[in-house]
Amino acid sequence: MGQPSRTIGGQNRTSYLTLHSLSHLSSLPSFVWEWNSPSDESEEREKEPRTLTYPAYIASLLDSGAKRMAAGVRMECSSQGQCPSSCHLCHMSPGPAPARQAEPILLQITKAAPLYELVSNNETYQALQEAMKSMLWCSGKGDVIDDWCRCDSNAFGTDGLPTCAPLPQPVLKLSHTYEPSSSLVIMEWNHTEPPIGVRIVDYLISQEKVTERTDHSKVETGKLNFPQPLPRTFKTGH
Repeated sequence: MGQPSRTIGGQNRTSYLTLHSLSHLSSLPSFVWEWNSPSDESEEREKEPRTLTYPAYIASLLDSGAKRMAAGVRMECSSQGQCPSSCHLCHMSPGPAPARQAEPILLQITKAAPLYELVSNNETYQALQEAMKSMLWCSGKGDVIDDWCRCDSNAFGTDGLPTCAPLPQPVLKLSHTYEPSSSLVIMEWNHTEPPIGVRIVDYLISQEKVTERTDHSKVETGKLNFPQPLPRTFKTGH
């Protein structure tokens, strides 16, 4: 996207949404997962951190062990990347320029839920709808505002249509499901576009696990650090 990502937070958020953009990153560098217990500093001691890849960590949320801890897990995923230079609106900020650009929150998870439950949520449905419109109208490079693309400096062409992406043309064909007759012909049309790919940025993940719901003083916290920055990639489908 050409602008900082919107927050997708609240109830019924799940990391399943990130699996499609991480399926081709099996060779990502490892990160370090460290646990400590700040509620009882007297028993705090050094522990060897576990090391695993980010896709492996996301996949671990789907196993049976993840279901037991999902009810008490609050996860926050923040982007450490920056808006692409092609989007001129990302660099417009009133007053003096900050030392570092604000980091948008990409995903907040408070409960593991299947994808069909997420789509029934109004906020998530709106976010998915806006993402689909951006992919079809703006080649995934900006948000659709009315009938133009927000991150396109030359939003209109001579025909008055947005110039950052051509309008997707549907494919019309004879239906294979219904047999034509002397008075009826069934036509079908497909409105498809190849995937535009995904740009991976650095991530910072923090996870909090409530061990006892009745005693909020006993809270285990974890911090996730990447030993080295993740590469920024862009995968284009054909």
